[in-house]
Amino acid sequence: MKVFFEEKHDYSGLKNIIGDTIERNRLLRLKNGDRVLLKPNLLTDKPLAISKHEMIKAVAEVFIEMGAHVDIADSPGNADSIDGIIRVAGLDSIPARYYFFDNENEKKYINSFPVAKRIEDYDVIVNLPRLKTHILTVMTMGVKNLYGFIPGRPKKSYHVSHPDPYSFSSMLLSLYRSVKTHLTILDGIIGMQGNGPNNGDPIETGFIAISRDPLALDIAVADYLNVKNFPLRNLSMEQGFRYPEIIGELPPPPAIDIPSGPLLRLPYVGRLRRVAFPRKPRYKRENCTGCMACVLNCPTRAISMVYGNILINYSRCIECYTCIEVCNFDALEVYNLNLKRRFE
Repeated sequence: MKVFFEEKHDYSGLKNIIGDTIERNRLLRLKNGDRVLLKPNLLTDKPLAISKHEMIKAVAEVFIEMGAHVDIADSPGNADSIDGIIRVAGLDSIPARYYFFDNENEKKYINSFPVAKRIEDYDVIVNLPRLKTHILTVMTMGVKNLYGFIPGRPKKSYHVSHPDPYSFSSMLLSLYRSVKTHLTILDGIIGMQGNGPNNGDPIETGFIAISRDPLALDIAVADYLNVKNFPLRNLSMEQGFRYPEIIGELPPPPAIDIPSGPLLRLPYVGRLRRVAFPRKPRYKRENCTGCMACVLNCPTRAISMVYGNILINYSRCIECYTCIEVCNFDALEVYNLNLKRRFE
């Protein structure tokens, strides 16, 4: 499978670059009137955490000029942020209809995954991730963006049944094999590093990546950025996934800050590490606004609010870090709970 890289350091001229890459390499064949769904990353209403307006608009215009009817849809991690997402992503100024996969009753099961039933209505599905680090899966790109096809609360249950990086990534591989997309276009112009996918820092990575296969794209990008302990890559290569063919050259990559050290991401040590050195979310009171996103989204109900303060029941915490992912105010951080005590 081929992955196409284009060096790009700003968001000007995206429509021509993306359109030319698709046409020159015959990545898609559309008929006039085909229905195209764009699936961006609309996690929340923080500008760095979601797909850029310029990228969504450029891709929409590419397919509109091909004669397609274009819709935009996602299932945000924090449903309370929808008005802000519409504003920050500038969805009202994009010449395409948008909506959200927020009705859990409108779903169909594909290999046990409850995905939005409306994806059946489209001839072509285009995956539009943004390059970010992720506190659980190390990186979030093409494959992780497919998680947004699962509407609403059912997403929480997968954190309970797959609480560590490797089991969760294994689940994502099953989702990737179940939900077919036709093209993935990754925004790697300005990505997120550090405490991703919501509260990290910007990093100019300076490229766009395009592929028919989101997993091939993820592997190629992780290798370009020298991210070695990326569970999704490691698992897929162990299972015999063929290494992608890279088209295009990029300059040496910047050093990207990954959320945690590589030892903690190695397979088979996860359970031992969670017992000996638990890495739990820690409350930062000075940043908390009392929005209760963490309380409402914790899959094991380990978080409560008492007299305006967050309380975390660590005996129920499974270290899925959903609370950190949905917090818009950096009011939670990962804390090595026993590390100081054990080395004193």
